[in-house]
Amino acid sequence: MSDAAEGSVLTPEQARLLPFYHDLRNEIVQPDKVVVSTQYFWSKWAPRLGPTLTALVICLRRHCYYNRATQERRDWCFPEQATLAREVGVETTKTIRAALQHPLILY
Repeated sequence: MSDAAEGSVLTPEQARLLPFYHDLRNEIVQPDKVVVSTQYFWSKWAPRLGPTLTALVICLRRHCYYNRATQERRDWCFPEQATLAREVGVETTKTIRAALQHPLILY
């Protein structure tokens, strides 16, 4: 007789839930994986940063994270400029280097 038949309870350590998508679109888009940014960022900072640097900031934020369960915070990252160029959608790393020279960038 199995444990389930005996009325035992499945613990969180025993269970691992995986996303299940009902159609091909959701399989591709993966709607449970999102990047959140504030209205403040879009209304106050994006106009000052311009399109390339705005996309770069969002891209860099994707490389960092905060885990609420463990309180682990990684608010730094070191992706290669070629990686950033590809993810932002610009032709060359020269565009990334130019964006990083913006006066509002703090090192």
